[in-house]
Amino acid sequence: MTEIALLDDLRSFGDLKVWSFLVTLFGDLAAEEGAELSGPLVSRLSTRLGIKPEALRVALHRLRKDGWIESRREGREARYGLTDTARIETKAVHDIVYSSTMAQPAQVLLLTFETAPPKSAGIPIAPRCVLSTHPAPDALATTFDVTAMPPWVRDCLTSAEQTESYVSLLSRLTPYAESDTFSSEDKLVLRLIILHRWRRIVLRHDPLAAALMGQHWVGADCRSTVTELLASLPRSLIDDL
Repeated sequence: MTEIALLDDLRSFGDLKVWSFLVTLFGDLAAEEGAELSGPLVSRLSTRLGIKPEALRVALHRLRKDGWIESRREGREARYGLTDTARIETKAVHDIVYSSTMAQPAQVLLLTFETAPPKSAGIPIAPRCVLSTHPAPDALATTFDVTAMPPWVRDCLTSAEQTESYVSLLSRLTPYAESDTFSSEDKLVLRLIILHRWRRIVLRHDPLAAALMGQHWVGADCRSTVTELLASLPRSLIDDL
């Protein structure tokens, strides 16, 4: 699949929420302290994905109101950057989004509760039982051997819907082929839409669950493919714009 075909396919692959795409855009291109993007650049990158000017204005207004981005004027041009809170939250999920592999936790515990465990306790695998990396008050904790994990536990770590999301994205990325005729701007847009589609999938999957799935499943293959493509479509493309 050519870059142009892939870009068009990813643009139409599922619902593209403008504000969510902008979170990806700013998180990727302006995550460092003091980094800013100009209004015209944000508009050009968004327009290439079919985002209309009015939708872009509404999404930027929403992100400012929510305290995710801040703006200032430089002459007649608007400049946008992440707020401190947004930058902290962006960096908190950096490894989940960008790492080529999911690191295995040093310790996994099987926690058994007397009654239903709180939702934040860990990954539920049976009534009153969850997997977690930390003990919890009032829970019986035993070490869980991830090397001898039975298939039924693996079935608790990812849903059929999540698996299908990985499969769908991977099937689109696998036949990708570079093209000498693709501009730096379009390469950067391709990077952003790949990253956005990946981010939307991976941040909906519990990172401990994804790590426990190991390296021999479609999610790991998708992660590897995404990180390879992002490396071939670097952020530095912005310097050519």
